[in-house]
Amino acid sequence: MPLTIHWSDCLEKLAETMFAQPAAVADPFAVEGVVVGGAVIEGWLKQRYLLDRPAGGRARPLLANCEFVPLHPFVNDWLAKAVEGTPLGRRDPSSHPYSKGVLQWRVYGLLQADPARFAPLARYVGDNAQAADRRRWGLAGKLAQLFDDYQNYRPDMLAAWRAGRPCGDGDPDLAWQADLWRALLAEHPRSYVDEFLEIKCAGLLRASGIDRRYRRLSVFHVSAMPKAYLDFFAEIAKLLPVSLYCFNPSRAFWIDDPTVKGYLRELARSGEAPIWMEPPHPLLNGFGRGAQAFLADVVDWVEGQVNEDAWGDDDDATLLRQVQRGIRDQDARAEDPALRDESIQLHACHGAMREAQVARDLILAWFEAHPESEPRDVQVLVADFETYAPFIESVFRVGDPGAIPPCVMSRRPAIGAGAVGAAFIRLLHLAESRMTAPEIMALLELDPVREAYGLSIADAQALRRRVAEAGVRWGADGDHVTRLLGRDGAPDTVTWRRGLDRLLAGWAHGRGDAGDDDGALIDAGALGRLLAADAVEGDAALHVGVLGQFFDDLCETAEALLRPRRASAWRDRLTALLDTFFRSTESSFQAIAEIRRAIRTAGDAAAIAGDPTIPGDVIAAAVEAELGGMAAAGNCAANAVLFAPLQTLQPTPRRLLVMMGLNEGVFPRPDNRADFDLLGRHPRPGDRSLRREDRLAFLEALMCARDRLVITYTGRNIADNARIPPSPAVTELLQHLGDRVETTEHRLHAFHPDYFSGAGALRSFSKADYAAAAALAAKSRTGATSEAPREATAPPTPVALDDEARQLTLEDLAWFFANPAQSFYTQILQARLDDPTKDRLADSECFVLDKLEEYQVNQSLIRALLDADGAEPGDAVFIELQERTMIPLGLAGIAEARRHFDVLQGQLGAASKAVGLPYLVLLRQLRDIERTPVRVAVGRHEVSGGISLLHCNGRDFAIHFHFATLKPKRMAQAWISHLAGHAAGLRFTSVLIGKNGGKMEEVVMPPLDAATALRILGELLALYDEGQAHALPFAPASSLAYAKAMRPKPPKKPKKGEMPAAPVMPTEADGRAAAAKAWAAFVGAEGGDRYLKAVWGDAGPMAHPDFDRVATTFWTPLLDAQAGGEGGAA
Repeated sequence: MPLTIHWSDCLEKLAETMFAQPAAVADPFAVEGVVVGGAVIEGWLKQRYLLDRPAGGRARPLLANCEFVPLHPFVNDWLAKAVEGTPLGRRDPSSHPYSKGVLQWRVYGLLQADPARFAPLARYVGDNAQAADRRRWGLAGKLAQLFDDYQNYRPDMLAAWRAGRPCGDGDPDLAWQADLWRALLAEHPRSYVDEFLEIKCAGLLRASGIDRRYRRLSVFHVSAMPKAYLDFFAEIAKLLPVSLYCFNPSRAFWIDDPTVKGYLRELARSGEAPIWMEPPHPLLNGFGRGAQAFLADVVDWVEGQVNEDAWGDDDDATLLRQVQRGIRDQDARAEDPALRDESIQLHACHGAMREAQVARDLILAWFEAHPESEPRDVQVLVADFETYAPFIESVFRVGDPGAIPPCVMSRRPAIGAGAVGAAFIRLLHLAESRMTAPEIMALLELDPVREAYGLSIADAQALRRRVAEAGVRWGADGDHVTRLLGRDGAPDTVTWRRGLDRLLAGWAHGRGDAGDDDGALIDAGALGRLLAADAVEGDAALHVGVLGQFFDDLCETAEALLRPRRASAWRDRLTALLDTFFRSTESSFQAIAEIRRAIRTAGDAAAIAGDPTIPGDVIAAAVEAELGGMAAAGNCAANAVLFAPLQTLQPTPRRLLVMMGLNEGVFPRPDNRADFDLLGRHPRPGDRSLRREDRLAFLEALMCARDRLVITYTGRNIADNARIPPSPAVTELLQHLGDRVETTEHRLHAFHPDYFSGAGALRSFSKADYAAAAALAAKSRTGATSEAPREATAPPTPVALDDEARQLTLEDLAWFFANPAQSFYTQILQARLDDPTKDRLADSECFVLDKLEEYQVNQSLIRALLDADGAEPGDAVFIELQERTMIPLGLAGIAEARRHFDVLQGQLGAASKAVGLPYLVLLRQLRDIERTPVRVAVGRHEVSGGISLLHCNGRDFAIHFHFATLKPKRMAQAWISHLAGHAAGLRFTSVLIGKNGGKMEEVVMPPLDAATALRILGELLALYDEGQAHALPFAPASSLAYAKAMRPKPPKKPKKGEMPAAPVMPTEADGRAAAAKAWAAFVGAEGGDRYLKAVWGDAGPMAHPDFDRVATTFWTPLLDAQAGGEGGAA
């Protein structure tokens, strides 16, 4: 029976031709086989037959006795049945000795067993013994792909190598290829090449019963396939009718067409276009080469007998249709250069997320303009599907039954891209890991791992804090650190083992002394001086035990991964590893099942290759490869917007077709063939090329768009807005279209007001983005910045106050005025904002002290100085600092601490200007002073607390010592204490002591009379009451900057004979400018506080009308007292 060929540029016409074929036999139960390129084509054919094709008198058409089979499984199944007698579907393609997976293991085994035989490959493996196995595995993968390509595209060359002939290239450095192929044949004599030859020579297909299973076979939408496949279908055609329905973009005979360069060379040589040479269409010639060789083989096979009466319509009402007709007729001159419409659109965006958002808005705009359209009328083709898939799932809510429009993805990133798969891969690489604290705790906090160890979310969070307190940074133990650093004697101070010893010592030692929140330093025998963590008891002790078990399991795993073993043993070991660390939950069972499959597949492939002995990093790489790539996903026949990779056989006719991610360097994919690849050295027509395949996919998509074609790409840099060129494919299309299409430039943010102005081409359907844009517009109208400030997450809600007397402590008031926004959120609204820095774990030891670490070290050294009572503290102090992981390790850390100690000792030896005593003496005296109780009633409030008063030189002083830069919130705390003490009848001078760089600094608050102090304290308590009803517009540093800026400036000293000038009175703008500067003065300033920012946004409380009143009410009395009182500010 003949092999029938149909081709067309219109898949609808090809499908109708296939559906209209008469039944070959009268048996109504006979099955018709339809071989397709994948699930996308299958889904579209079903939709076309059931939903778009006339019913022929029936209420609705029926699709019965039609079996859709993907191309490669079809060939594999019938090849196995014919050659080996294997039942259909029973031979796993990945288990064939010459499949790529098994072939990689076999090549790896040969390279490992006899490296001298394949000496030319040694340079690809390298001299690094530790990385040799991993690199050999990677090289084996490249060679497996190479021999797979040879089986498809060079069967004659492999047959020659089997016969003993050398490598045909003639290069002696490539002779190893023929030798390696013969070595593979010696292990398994029957390759795919031999199976295809047996089919042709022995007539095994008739015995397989394929003619009894199918009444007819149709191969639909095949734009390229290896010649061996074409021969295979030709053999089937001897038994039953076989029809190939091929995509051919042009009805003109373009298969042997000259190139554009050839046409131009002839034009330049002769000065006129040759009569015999029609000008080629640039898009057909540039993008269609991926199909030329296959179509030429098809024409040769059927000797030119091709059915080509099903071409697309010649409707050219739109620019898109004109371009399609020009390609179909190979006549670009027929296009109207003046025609401009919206049928072809290009959109430049800032990154993948914005592309997804823009695509969604364009699709919704399409449905708004075409209400009769269905979701299945839209297809989105994505160039870099694996990168874009998470953004698509987020923006389009893929899988959500309530999503508008409904969407489905033909492929999804494999499980290796998910959290569970990534965690398992990290486990496989544990032996080469630094085992950092963030890495290990992130693994433990993963839901299936956490539940496997019986921990709740709160338990895991508590353990994270324990790990931070125990000083764990990285490394399993001292031996692990030594192995990674490559030197003996590496300290283990920051390792997991040392940290667990501290936690367990805390459990054994019990709760420390009051005030010793950091634990006690104890003698622990062989462990030396050990910091015993405090309060490891009750449930905390149980959780530490679980952490110890988890750590022991990790160490055992890392040790096991270092020992080579047979592949079958690895399969069992990794399965046990999965069972130990992961518990199957409702959200993770699919991922865990996929990991089991990957372990089984990698182990089975290695077992087929002889069950070699392999190291842990190789089996880890094999499982990781199995977990990578893309996997099948949704139902492609559903009535939903379909997302698919931009590859050949994926584009299908749709009214709206969107291509996403056509970025430079991403699409088309490069071929990147190795220098020893004979296909690259001696190419033939029809050889596989990723670049040509992608360009053909672009042409298929262009020809499949019916009403509109939309192309999006990353055209602007998200950091500096610099222009980024699109993919070369888009550039070529633009060059052809000229000025008939303009690229739409999109804004950086989806909430830009331009999307909701109603003017221009930019539109958005997002309610959330509209709300943000409206807020920005309102802010712009009030004169605020037109940038994109962060709006308040929730407006402060007034809260009713009760009339009962309030008992307040000095600490309560100080904490309130330190951050009224935080007080309102946590105390009134009972809400807390997540702190992104909370429980953050360090992953390396301390090298250079930052400001906070320097303060903590200084506090420890000050305590040591006070405890030593004048004597020089010994090395034990510095060893303790290292044990607490507060300073760098080794001798360098002790030297750094000694430097800090010497500087500190000099600073504290200086005398206080206000008190007249050395600072160290003041600290010793303060340690022994009992606090004077204070209790004062102001209105309905009663304020109580205690003040430490030091009597010196006939005066009382309240010393507030903070060995760091004095921040306004510290001044506020001292001021509140100062007011309460004087309102209670005490009289003293408050001295706030800190340091500014290398010098000490003091802020002095002079004594006040009781009535004045009581009045000012009452005003502050009134502000406190306001802050209980709504968030008080106050931030200590910004408010102090405002109050200082609003004070009159003294005039310049008059010259001789001039009248003294009046003081300079600042303006309101001066005060707010000073406040705004303090608000964002540095990283960590008040503008970065999450509570202040949540309430006041980027603009800060300065925008509130009461800001000036509150700032001056709090700070002006202090500034007045310092300016006119005794002592002043030092």
